[in-house]
Amino acid sequence: MKLCTVCNEIVPAGQGCARSDCPNKASTTASPATPKIEPGITGKSDQTVQSGLDKASDAARDATRKIFFLLLVVCTGIVVSFLLVTRHQESNELAEHWVFVVGGERANLYIDPISVEEVGYYKRARERMDTLDPSSEVARDVTLREFDCTGRRGRDLQFTTYYRTGETTGGVIGDDGFDGDWYDLEPESLGMSVLDYVCFGKSPTSSSSTSGTS
Repeated sequence: MKLCTVCNEIVPAGQGCARSDCPNKASTTASPATPKIEPGITGKSDQTVQSGLDKASDAARDATRKIFFLLLVVCTGIVVSFLLVTRHQESNELAEHWVFVVGGERANLYIDPISVEEVGYYKRARERMDTLDPSSEVARDVTLREFDCTGRRGRDLQFTTYYRTGETTGGVIGDDGFDGDWYDLEPESLGMSVLDYVCFGKSPTSSSSTSGTS
């Protein structure tokens, strides 16, 4: 007797082992195919793809930042231009409010009609006096003036003096000894012409009057 490894059984000594009908013959089992493993996130392929995605994201962020910066610059320019134009228009409108009242040898007087108002028994208005003498240090005065229409007098409530150097000074009642006392206006003075305009709406019959002060 012998052990036949072909059939994995004991057979007589004279019997061969090469049998095709072995009852216990083990069938050949094919080894399972090894699945193809694609590289994961740590693989070179995924790393390359991820690197490309990161670069694309950085480029997109940079482009977005540039676009927002450009939009900010454009919007800022529009806002600044709008403010400059608006301020210029407002300055022109304010300049157009001044109405020439009377002129003399030394000065021209203007009134802002929008500023004319009645306060109690008096009337108030903003008056501008432009100096005609080029040698004078003063270019113009802007004064908030109150008029006693029946008493034919006036007083200054607030003033601003503009010098040719570009400097300004000013004051209101109670500042630096500025008491705003009443003063009488001479019948043929520039100041009387202003009072007639503010109080009674009268304009001078000519663009010039005597060279008296206001």
